[in-house]
Amino acid sequence: MQQEKAQDPSYLDLLKKDDLHFAKEYAGQTELHIVVSDIEYVDEITLNLGNATARIFHNISPHSEDTTCVHIPEENVLFLGDAASEDFFHGGYMDRAKLNQLIQMISSLDCEYCVLSHCEPMKKRELLVYLDSIK
Repeated sequence: MQQEKAQDPSYLDLLKKDDLHFAKEYAGQTELHIVVSDIEYVDEITLNLGNATARIFHNISPHSEDTTCVHIPEENVLFLGDAASEDFFHGGYMDRAKLNQLIQMISSLDCEYCVLSHCEPMKKRELLVYLDSIK
């Protein structure tokens, strides 16, 4: 579906208008090329990285419908990306029910550290205290 939309030059203009960061990244470009991934998965996939494994999985979050997290159990770390952020596609709305589901997932995982985009890594306990405070 996105491939078809990408063929329309007005779609790229619309994306640039709606997202300042996208506009900066695609400044001066008149075409949008969407590359299909070599690997696709449904719900989750585990990759063998040699001395570690990466469990990559979809999770409910207030940020977006396609939130993907990465758990590296051997390193006791969970990468959350923007999962704890507001939904910028809907005016910065924070869905408390989705935030609660994210908190439950983090609580249930065996990890010591959590990494959010745009932040220093933090202890799981510290992140849970912070997320609970914004509920």
